[in-house]
Amino acid sequence: MLRHGNWLVVAGVLLALLMLARGTSADVAKDVTAAAVIYGCDRINGTVPTTGAYFFQAWVEGTNIDDVRYTDASTNAALTYHAGDDRWYYNDPVRYDTAAALHAAHPQLTLVDFYWNEAAWDNDHDQLGYNVIPPGGFATITNPPHNSLNQPLDPLYQWNSVAGTSNAQGLYKGVRNIATDTLAYEEVFNSDLNQTSWQPGALDPLTGYEFTLCVVNLVYDDPVPALTDRGDPYTYYGVWAQCNTIQFSTQATEIPEPGTIALVGSAMLALVGLRWRRRMR
Repeated sequence: MLRHGNWLVVAGVLLALLMLARGTSADVAKDVTAAAVIYGCDRINGTVPTTGAYFFQAWVEGTNIDDVRYTDASTNAALTYHAGDDRWYYNDPVRYDTAAALHAAHPQLTLVDFYWNEAAWDNDHDQLGYNVIPPGGFATITNPPHNSLNQPLDPLYQWNSVAGTSNAQGLYKGVRNIATDTLAYEEVFNSDLNQTSWQPGALDPLTGYEFTLCVVNLVYDDPVPALTDRGDPYTYYGVWAQCNTIQFSTQATEIPEPGTIALVGSAMLALVGLRWRRRMR
């Protein structure tokens, strides 16, 4: 609770942003505020792809960070900054066909490390445990319909309740502009498994979007208050996300001619494809 989008999470899964002054206002502007490690399974309109459905991602949020590196038992990689989400991401370029293959490539019960360079002279670090069980199910999205056209500019997203799902701690929700690959709205973590609707706000007219909803389980059952080696507080999310994504396009400010709607729909469908990009983001 989540980027290769189409979650987290994700989140993922995930933004209680905490900051602690280090003594000067200049230092305060260089804090890490959140970090996540995400295992996940993608679905399109409830269907798991036959290949490449399982993904691995790590992300970091903060202020004025120069670079970030993530390591675990099998990974030593620099994270890439994505301006549209204002996050640093590592997305494993390999998409896995099974959860077992995902876990074999990124073993659990190992330690993960984040290194942050907040300036050439100002390094920080944290080392975290990680182990989490996949949720026992996913959420079926009922509105908007998958691949639907001419949707309202302020759509109501609806889904079936996931209350009672095993190993589920909450929900991740995100709406992404397909053409620009930027988040329009995101709720990284909501612990209310009885929630069945969300209406975060207005979208652009005649634009293709994807709505992703993930049922998530978190290590230690909640977002974890953590401290860097230098004593700065941030929030850590260890996530396993069962995700579902639908795609749709919005109406014009005024209802266009039917031929225009069809043209916009064709253009939208040409843009989409399964991606959890840098999700949770």
